[in-house]
Parts: sequence; structure tokens; C-alpha cells
Amino acid sequence: MRTLLLAACFGFLTNCAGPGIGKYKDAVVADVPVSPESGVRVTYLGVNGYLLQSSDATVLVDPFFSRPPLRNYLVGEVKPNKDRIDWGMRSFPATVDLILVTHGHIDHLLDVPIIAQRTGAKIVASHTSCNLVKSLNQVPEWQLAPMLKMKPGGKLDLSLQETKNFENVTVQALYTEHDRLCGIELNPGTEDNPPATPPKSAHDWVAGEPLAFIITMGGKRIFISAGMVHAPRQKNLAPVDLAITGVALNDPRSCLAETVRILKPKYVLPSHQDNFFIPAERGFRFSVQSDFEEVKRELPPPTWELGKNLILLDYFRPWTLY
Repeated sequence: MRTLLLAACFGFLTNCAGPGIGKYKDAVVADVPVSPESGVRVTYLGVNGYLLQSSDATVLVDPFFSRPPLRNYLVGEVKPNKDRIDWGMRSFPATVDLILVTHGHIDHLLDVPIIAQRTGAKIVASHTSCNLVKSLNQVPEWQLAPMLKMKPGGKLDLSLQETKNFENVTVQALYTEHDRLCGIELNPGTEDNPPATPPKSAHDWVAGEPLAFIITMGGKRIFISAGMVHAPRQKNLAPVDLAITGVALNDPRSCLAETVRILKPKYVLPSHQDNFFIPAERGFRFSVQSDFEEVKRELPPPTWELGKNLILLDYFRPWTLY
């Protein structure tokens, strides 16, 4: 009950209208949407979703277009919205190699099985997220690539990491701890096996073993997390070219400085700041729960300049990391 009340409180705050991204237009970067011959083209899909394209690989992270209204999170069944998925995928390339999933909550995993079906992409995720997908019987097992299995009943070892090499892409998975609302994690839990009943309510989409990733492709190293309680505990992670850091709640904002010191990124891209209870077609609106001013204050020296090394992306406006 306490978790449900917290979810309702968070949903109410997030559902309130925040400012558009134009408030920070000096931080927004974009360039001509053509396939790069070098570097990695980064397209923001909303929430914590990204399309990463190099000359020889395409990777999705946490694609989520259904974006049901708040009431669906609190009561009843939550289903993918195929019309919104169609809309979100309209600019996708013909093939996608990998879909990386940071954890099992619906705003990260709900749409992934349908997108994997349509693209043939391999899903790289925690064992819990893969088991949730298996229970839906929509994706064959060969398309699942689980990483960092936790022993049943065990605790997350936040120093663990695992690296897998795929064609033209290397994925380094890092254990993290999901950020909290008022000190409490929403929808915690793991699935050691595919649940007998597929997930229906938002509560059924448990976080599982939260992961962050370092993705190496196109000669670049990109870190991405959805939101963490602590800075990464793993060693020898630096440097990265781009750090995409989920900052929806207070926890990841409070550890942002340490995260940046550890990763030594050329660019910092704060993520998961938008209101995801409204359709993406309506444009980027900051969640009331987000606080980009705090993000700017928390970044450590040296100087971080809007649009130079501290950047924002608008929906579906690509930017190339050279």
C-alpha cells in the first residue's frame, strides 16, 4: 500500500505540466539527420530511450512509446499501444542489432518485446527482464541475451560487471541500485524464472536487477543509466565519450558529481527528465519532479557549458558524437 501511495504521489507530481525544453534551448544540440560515416548518431526517443547508430551498428536503449496515462499505472492492466509504437518507430532504420534494457519497469521494458519482434534485435537485459519477456511468448529465446545473473535470494554485488561482444558492438553491463522515491524503491523484486502469469499491471513489471551500460561502438564509449542511488562502484570505467545519466529523482542527482568524476566524460547528457504520462507527439515537457538547475549545480569542476559539454536532446532530433 505504501508503494502504491508513493506511486500515486509521484504520478501526480509528474503529471503536472512542467516547462518545455525551450527553457534550456542553449543546452539543446542537434545536427543534420544523416547516417554518420564516423562517430555515433544519438537520437533521443523520450523517457530514457535512445537510438544509437554508427556506420556498422544500430542499438536501442529503453525504447518506450506507449506512455499510458497515470490512471493505468495505478489500477487495471497496462498494454503496449501499437499505434504509438508505430509512430515512435517511423524513423527507425530497417534493422536494429541490439535493444538494451536497464531494468524491468514498464517505462523501460513494456514496448521492447513488440519492437524486438519487428526488428529482429537481440534483447540485452537482466535475467529478470528477460524472464518477464519470456513469459509473454512473443520473442524467441535466441533473441534474449541475459547479463549478470544474481543467485536466488542473493543481494546485488554493486562491484560486479560483465562484458559481452556482439557484432561491431561491445556491451559492458554494470550492477546498479535503482533510485528511490522518498527512500523507497518502486516495484522492486526479481524473477528467477519466467512468471506463470505474464505481467499485466504496472506492479507486475518489477525492476529486477538494475543495470547501467557502457556501449562501445563506432569508436566511441557511451555510458547510460536510468537512475542510480550511488555512483558506479566498478573500477577502471573511465574515460567515456558520453555519459547519459538518468536524473528523474533526487538520488541520481545527488550522486551525479561522483559519477562524472569516475567516468570522466567529454559530454554529459541528463536523461529521464520528461513527463512520460503524456504522448511524445505533444513534445518534450519537463516533469515537475525533475530539476535541471540542480543538475547544473551538482556537476563537478572543470566548467560545464550549456550546449558545449553539458547537453540536452529534444525528441527525434539527432546529434552526432564525433
